[in-house]
Amino acid sequence: MKRVFLFIATVFFTVSLCAQSLKPVGDEAAFRSKMQASASKINTIQSDFVQNKYMAGLTTAIKSSGKFYYQKEDKMALSYTKPMKSQMVMNGSKMMMAAGGKRNVVDASSNKLMGEMKNVMAACFTGDLKNMSSNYKMEFFEDAGNYMVKITPKDEKAKAYVAHVELYLDKKDMSMSKMVMVQPVKSGKKTGDYTEYVFSNKKFNAPIDASNFKVD
Repeated sequence: MKRVFLFIATVFFTVSLCAQSLKPVGDEAAFRSKMQASASKINTIQSDFVQNKYMAGLTTAIKSSGKFYYQKEDKMALSYTKPMKSQMVMNGSKMMMAAGGKRNVVDASSNKLMGEMKNVMAACFTGDLKNMSSNYKMEFFEDAGNYMVKITPKDEKAKAYVAHVELYLDKKDMSMSKMVMVQPVKSGKKTGDYTEYVFSNKKFNAPIDASNFKVD
């Protein structure tokens, strides 16, 4: 189980890049309604993604890329193709990580924290916040072209793995264009490490091969 948490931490830790032009959303209730209405129309999502991992001591980002798949209600996959093949799949209560020829499958329903992490990741990648629990504080910001949702865990155990998440939504179609997540403070010091995901070539409600969500 510890290896699973470390994998999630490695893949999803990020740092805040909130633009100075962002300001709090004026009507939070209207924004939530708009976001939920948009999410309700989406049955599947396919897109390309680029992951840029920034780490203290490195002058350039570690870049990876691949395909993202989502199918309502509870199927999601990140399939990395460059620089090496790896995969993370969520299907129902099960989560599967595959890298370097090794596969690790866990049942999130048997562990409360794993279940919370699963819900956070699903909300992050789809923009659907309806399953977010009261264990997370949510703040909403906007600029001329985007909304930004900041998700901060309240639970101390969750804070050990992620400080907060920022979701950037395109105002034109409410789809997620970018995600960043903040690495927590370690030994009283901020590391400055973060990972940024940029999504492009998005397709909505197109059929997705079931093999992309295979966990067993």
